[in-house]
Amino acid sequence: NSDLIEVLKNRNPPNEYSDHLEDLISALMDALSRGELHIDLSNSINTESRANGWPESHLKALIKSGWTRGINAPMVLKGRKLSWKKWQFEVDNVLDELFEKSKLRPTIINKVNCLDISIESNTLNKQQKAAIHAVLHENVVLISGGPGTGKTSTVLQMLIKLFEINHNLNIGIAAPTGKATRRIKESLQKDIKDIETSERIHLANVPCKTIHKWLKAKSEGFGRNKGNPLILDIFFIDEMSMVDISLMQAILEALPQK
Repeated sequence: NSDLIEVLKNRNPPNEYSDHLEDLISALMDALSRGELHIDLSNSINTESRANGWPESHLKALIKSGWTRGINAPMVLKGRKLSWKKWQFEVDNVLDELFEKSKLRPTIINKVNCLDISIESNTLNKQQKAAIHAVLHENVVLISGGPGTGKTSTVLQMLIKLFEINHNLNIGIAAPTGKATRRIKESLQKDIKDIETSERIHLANVPCKTIHKWLKAKSEGFGRNKGNPLILDIFFIDEMSMVDISLMQAILEALPQK
């Protein structure tokens, strides 16, 4: 972290520098290495501390430094949660765009009155039925659950219902890695064999690729973007916890704007 510290001191000279700030920098970098974008100053520090008095002395040193004030401040402090301003800005942008997309009416509603479609199944629990209902009526849907909780089965039932409504829907399935892509593809193909409805052929032909392949990743960027969006009505993404902020931004830019 020594190089980063020197860069920060040169670009954003603190009003007063101390080992307390160095502890905060180390804690933030350690959090990033674990995929966490902020640290909670109410909790104990996971890295070796150079200065005493965690966290109150560190909080006082941070405020005194000026590193959380002004347009060029490198850090953001919300309550007792501290993050790098760059990452916080990008997270806020992603959340804002997801929120705006969530307010849009799904195009599928414009094609058929989904309010009249019932979701009857003895194999689905209440939460799974609610998820299927959501994909028919909401523009953004998040399904959360641990291994073995039926996420893949829910997605399959979503696909069945969507194709019941419209056989011409363009649907894509993605995952961050090749391994995750093969896993969900194999799981869906296995379950599809037991489907006896007329939607079976449509289910079998749903493309499943890595996110980078969907976005046509190149050395200079992504081939799919705002100027050349994905031609999809529905886009399922598995293992979202593995998607970093930069890739999430690229996904949002590549999605159709309506």
